[in-house]
Amino acid sequence: MSAKYTRRKIAALLGVTPAMLALGSQNVGAQSNTGSDVLDVAVIGAGAAGLTAGFLLNEAGLSFRVFEAASIHGGRAKKDTSFADFPLDLGGEWVHTWADVLNTLSQTNSASKTAREWRPVSCQVWDGETLYQADRYALEWRGEQRFIDTTWFDFFDRYMAQGIRDRIRLNAQVAEVDYSGDLVNIRFADGVAVRARHVIMTVPVNILKRGDIAFTPDLPRKKRRVLDQVIMPDGFKLFMRMRERFYPDMVLFDHGYETPEAEIMFYNVSLDKPTNQNILGWFAHGAVATPYARLSERDLVQAALDQLDQLYDGAASRSYQGHVLQNWSKSPFHGGTYSYFANGSPKTLGASIDGRVHFAGEAYNQRWDGEWGYMHVAARSAYDAVEKVLG
Repeated sequence: MSAKYTRRKIAALLGVTPAMLALGSQNVGAQSNTGSDVLDVAVIGAGAAGLTAGFLLNEAGLSFRVFEAASIHGGRAKKDTSFADFPLDLGGEWVHTWADVLNTLSQTNSASKTAREWRPVSCQVWDGETLYQADRYALEWRGEQRFIDTTWFDFFDRYMAQGIRDRIRLNAQVAEVDYSGDLVNIRFADGVAVRARHVIMTVPVNILKRGDIAFTPDLPRKKRRVLDQVIMPDGFKLFMRMRERFYPDMVLFDHGYETPEAEIMFYNVSLDKPTNQNILGWFAHGAVATPYARLSERDLVQAALDQLDQLYDGAASRSYQGHVLQNWSKSPFHGGTYSYFANGSPKTLGASIDGRVHFAGEAYNQRWDGEWGYMHVAARSAYDAVEKVLG
């Protein structure tokens, strides 16, 4: 265990007593005579939850590996540094709570300084026929935090991944999780297999819904029922550089959908950023995003310009200088944006199986507080999963 974290400190992080932590570590370690090639914990997925789990397992002194199917860690925390003169959040962007949560998750006193309140002033709404001013909607976004000159990816890369990079295996796509025996056997698409006493699954729900990972035995019927009900819909983020700013801080669309699973808006990405560039973002999520998400990149960008040209008399095409697109619907290891529960409970979906197969991530929140779909919830759920590992 590093000098930075004592057992008492780890106990405080996880919300358990030092005695409980010591007992849990002994229980895990007591099984180590089954072979030195057996991990205490295998973490599947190196997104917000997986990296946070690795961070905590490392501080607890357990043997573990984090396995990621993609060629880079971060999951839906993804950034681009090549397009604008400040980093762009291609995935999660807002901190949907107070910035202090960054300190809590990273156990530092400085992380919160990387974010500040997003303060849009102007807003227009398109109702299908008329574009009208509605600045009151901009004010409703006050209290939302956003990173200044970093990103969610930078947060997890700096505070969670920094000390565990040698235990993150990339391009490791899991094919099967077999927990029928005394140990959990994880088989990968390339034929490699590892054994562990516990596994923490942090993959997006669409991966489970599609059956990309086989479970032996199958997932419990109750969990399957909730899995069938949870929605992780289409979505994308498009960033366009404009020569001139012809748009307000926000452009909302009255699309007729009343559920949180449907949202579409243009927004001033450059607001509060250290830049003089005009970066306009287009975010779409849910049923309203599906027609666009299925388009080619060229056609999707053209659809954005056509929509803006309609609203602003051709100003978009005249000002357009380039773009960067992240179409999460076409990402093979995600297949969508974030979860939405029309029915069913994330608490049920995130419940452990057989005391050895645990779940963490934005869709697996074990705390019935109505929160899911957020980066900080994904990271926080890793604390709960690691607590279960420690017993």
